[in-house]
Amino acid sequence: NNERKFSIESEKAKAIYQEILDIQNDQYRLMFLFLLRGRRKGEVLSLEWQDINFQQNNYTIRDENNKISERQTYLLDDELLEHFSYLDKKKKGLVFPSPITGEKMTDFPRTIWKSMRKKLELDMRLHDFRHLLGFTLVNNNIPLEIISKTLGHKSIKTTQRYSNMKEEMAKIGSDTFLELLKK
Repeated sequence: NNERKFSIESEKAKAIYQEILDIQNDQYRLMFLFLLRGRRKGEVLSLEWQDINFQQNNYTIRDENNKISERQTYLLDDELLEHFSYLDKKKKGLVFPSPITGEKMTDFPRTIWKSMRKKLELDMRLHDFRHLLGFTLVNNNIPLEIISKTLGHKSIKTTQRYSNMKEEMAKIGSDTFLELLKK
């Protein structure tokens, strides 16, 4: 069972987003912005320029680079497009190569992530960006089908593991059930 309960106050989530926008390095900022869209660390680090289609404003996570082993295509939103404009676009190769070796990075920049966690007093892993997205969407009444597609899950059962439901949502469910019984 790899289920992890994760929640965070909305103000802290907003602070995380602002910290990401404040990252000075354009490449690193864009990497973290992809995490905010539900991408896994390995998916981001494996992105190649040929996976990005600026004419159709989408990007593809190839089957060999994702957990479900299926090709997944997502739209590039305006914010991602804006931040891509700060990078030198290439025809091929990694979008986020190591600044030292030019090869695939093995991890996100630890100093930035460690600094962000310390500043915001976060008990959070990089993978928790996915939990944050799922938790936030569930608690804002976004249907599980949409959340499942956003996170790239094959099954909604997987999505349900990622989402912690607020007590208010449970109360709405039981109140609705009781009202139906009383009719």
